[in-house]
Amino acid sequence: MNRRPVATLGVIALAAVAAAPLAGGAALPPKTSFTVVTSFLTPSSPIIAATGPWAACTSVSDLSGSANQWSPRTIRFSGEKRVECEGGDVVIRYDADMSLSGPDSRERRTFGTWSVVWSEEGAPVTGGAGRVEGVNRGCQDCILDTFSGRVY
Repeated sequence: MNRRPVATLGVIALAAVAAAPLAGGAALPPKTSFTVVTSFLTPSSPIIAATGPWAACTSVSDLSGSANQWSPRTIRFSGEKRVECEGGDVVIRYDADMSLSGPDSRERRTFGTWSVVWSEEGAPVTGGAGRVEGVNRGCQDCILDTFSGRVY
């Protein structure tokens, strides 16, 4: 199943909702986030902090992923992750870039975007999108990823 059009439509829909006047004074969903210690050695990684609907989630596993040289100084990471949650799982798609320039190669940061592409019935999150930031500081064979944004 090709999920890219669904992810793109999710980002476009969330952007349209954010830009449009809200009917009847309705508010945007509040910002929420989860932080995961993404391990390169184990199939599942623990969520160590979460707010909002993500608080019902415990771990993340990779469904797919790739790393490609995007430019001479940038590596692009792309893929899909399953977020395991009480009530049902959620699949998110992400694209994040890591710069190879800078003075300290021991601390690399990644920045990118993510969006919900699928969720099980009963899952605490059914849609949404946002930003992802990762850092390898203090982590051997892992990266600390924070996914933040608005979900519903």
